[in-house]
Amino acid sequence: MRSIVSLQNCREYDSTRVREAVARALLEVPTTTDLLRSGRRILLKPNIVNPRGPERPVCTHPQVLRAVAEICHEAGCLLLVADQPTYWLTGRTGSQQPAAPGLFHTTGYVEVCKGLPVDWALCASAGYREFPVPRPYHVPVAHLTRLLDEVDGTINLPKLKTHMQTRLTGAVKNTFGLVAPRQRMDLHMLGNPALSEAIVDTFAAYRPELSVLDAVVAMEGAGPVR
Repeated sequence: MRSIVSLQNCREYDSTRVREAVARALLEVPTTTDLLRSGRRILLKPNIVNPRGPERPVCTHPQVLRAVAEICHEAGCLLLVADQPTYWLTGRTGSQQPAAPGLFHTTGYVEVCKGLPVDWALCASAGYREFPVPRPYHVPVAHLTRLLDEVDGTINLPKLKTHMQTRLTGAVKNTFGLVAPRQRMDLHMLGNPALSEAIVDTFAAYRPELSVLDAVVAMEGAGPVR
């Protein structure tokens, strides 16, 4: 299956420029028309590997999230923003389920999405279920969040970054955040190339309808957290 890719120039995180670039990109992707229909609930999946503010190129920039959320809202869609950083699984107090609002405030997402009817959730809040993997390399069954059963479509919002194990974090790697943290941690122990193949397996179990990659400022060096 071939994917349609639209590349748009955007040199800074000015809200107007980001919105214009995202809108131009979506116009060139036919999937957008079918996905963004009134009444549909859309999951927006940013990259929040470790909650950091927008001044560092670690998480998907808030303005990219805002632009996509605005376009979805204007199409009449209902919005759910969700992720599950492995680093945040236990929280600072040892609790197995830290509250979602703190995570999304730290990244600047709540502030930038003021005025939009957005729901926020950690992927673990709904639990996980098994998704079969077609023609797997290593993972016959992926354990993915049950939030996927509660939405009509998913827009993947990765951040272009370096990664010490897989070299690159992009659209495929970002969906790894939908995987149960325990399985994610186990698969990281495989080493490469097996880890990269396992990430492809989990992506094949559930492919987002659309990906919008934040590459306005990309990460260099020893990623994915700096």
